[in-house]
Amino acid sequence: MDDAIFLSASVPDPKRAPEFAATSNSVAITSAVRALVHVTLGRRVLVWGGHPAITPMIKVVAEEMDVDYGKWVKLYQSLYFRDQFPQDNEQFENVLFTKNIET
Repeated sequence: MDDAIFLSASVPDPKRAPEFAATSNSVAITSAVRALVHVTLGRRVLVWGGHPAITPMIKVVAEEMDVDYGKWVKLYQSLYFRDQFPQDNEQFENVLFTKNIET
């Protein structure tokens, strides 16, 4: 996985983080994520952390491109958020769960 591309992105939820949502541009974030996914899938493995707004975007683009999820994506998900996993996680065969480490 030396040639993997790591995506770190989110779309702030106005209900959970109004201070971030007020200064963000969800259209620009969506466009940037879609563009990155289009130029990455089929060329490099895409790795991301399963943000509930980003995972569905990746799923849609991968389906549009008819890309084999198992070969081109790797989704990491913390068990800390187990009760909040996006339903789209089920579409990805290679979800890697990380331990919930209590502090």
